[in-house]
Amino acid sequence: MRPELVIRSSIFPMHFSYTDLHRFFKPAFLQRGRDYFENGRVIKVTGNDAKHLIQASVRGSGNRTYDAQIHLKFGKGSIVGIDGNCSCPVNYNCKHVVASLLYYIEHLASQQEDLFGLPADKWLYQLKAVKPGQTTPKPSSELLLYILGMKSGPSGHQLYVDSVKTRLLKEGEYAELKHYSGIPESRASFMRDDDNFTLLVLNSLKSGHSNGPVLLAGDPGARALNVLIDTERCHWMKANSPALRHADKISSTLSWRFLADASQVIQADNLGQDYITLPVMPPYYLNMKTGDCGILDCHIPEKMASILLASPAVKPDQVSRVRKFLLDNLKD
Repeated sequence: MRPELVIRSSIFPMHFSYTDLHRFFKPAFLQRGRDYFENGRVIKVTGNDAKHLIQASVRGSGNRTYDAQIHLKFGKGSIVGIDGNCSCPVNYNCKHVVASLLYYIEHLASQQEDLFGLPADKWLYQLKAVKPGQTTPKPSSELLLYILGMKSGPSGHQLYVDSVKTRLLKEGEYAELKHYSGIPESRASFMRDDDNFTLLVLNSLKSGHSNGPVLLAGDPGARALNVLIDTERCHWMKANSPALRHADKISSTLSWRFLADASQVIQADNLGQDYITLPVMPPYYLNMKTGDCGILDCHIPEKMASILLASPAVKPDQVSRVRKFLLDNLKD
């Protein structure tokens, strides 16, 4: 049964996205709230745009129902605060509040896409950026590129993106790449129409005050990846590799593969040597030769596939223990 949803709204409703929630909730509550949302525990949601208020009922453990009242604070067109009071023992900005907000976001996103035919976040941000009397800037040889890479270590594989400033040379090559950590609201001449929104999305994924590459993981990472592909200036590892482009979903299964040192890793089957997997949720594949990038359907839950594909290499003396753990815990 779908939750009852009542929205008292104008044409421009309360606007925020999943990436905004990372600034206001602990990681554990974000994950548990997403689990509650995906398991259909949200019973009722009421939104009042005029009061920036969301009220919801969520089924907790033991089938007990908790009521949440969430006040949203906005400043200069973006969300600056979330005060979520709940009748559960945690009482404030808990997993029930997260689940309620996720349902509200999901509903509004589909509603706005039906109305405008464009991703709602991007459409509204571009509209907000337009100023009366604004003229189109002259084309610049300078531009931003987005370089994807993968970090591998004892804890597994992590996808990241680095924003770099460069200049297009007459020969069609790029000049030296320089890391760019500018603000999304920049009016620099080299900023293209979609760079402001792209940087806004990437900034929302940063941890603390880091100005380095941004890690892409989970559902927010997949959403950011799609935004990056839309720019047509996202490349794998180096600027002269093909720009990533959207491609169709493909199916695969997961299995163990031996490495040269006899350690083993979990990889997707039936992908050629030009392919790699990107451990976001859902997982994506990338053809490094063509730039084709799309969803990889592994025929298991998306979260599980993402975690398995991000797992580190397992040393020979650890293989039997890891295999037993996976068989005992993932046999369904």
